[in-house]
Amino acid sequence: MTSHHFTATLIPHKHPQIRDLIDGKNANIVANPIVAAAREVADRHGLVLHAEATGRSAGKITFTMTLTVPGRENEAPADFIEAARRLGLDASLYRRQFRAGRRRVFTIVALHPNRPKNCIEGEGARGGKYIFPREAVLPNLI
Repeated sequence: MTSHHFTATLIPHKHPQIRDLIDGKNANIVANPIVAAAREVADRHGLVLHAEATGRSAGKITFTMTLTVPGRENEAPADFIEAARRLGLDASLYRRQFRAGRRRVFTIVALHPNRPKNCIEGEGARGGKYIFPREAVLPNLI
């Protein structure tokens, strides 16, 4: 597997001194040390950490962290390889780009053997996920 994706929510309901800091700009006082500790662990194990605070609300901070093995970002995960085998496709399609619709560019991110008609999942430039039939994708690879 090339990366692991974690989402964590910090709810400091038992620590009033921290709870008061979470609203507004002061939320970074809590979030930054957590991300720094995670980055230290990632560095120790030769991984790359991508972290971002994704939400702040009263009494709660949610952030997403992705750990990636350097140099293997475009390597197909095992489930993609198995799905490609089941569909009779090549696993090298992983992260390949294609044009569809109004010549928009999409990236192949998943295959769905249980959906034989629309078996290819593409991700748009803004992160939206869409499904496509193989007939619309394979002839339009970039």
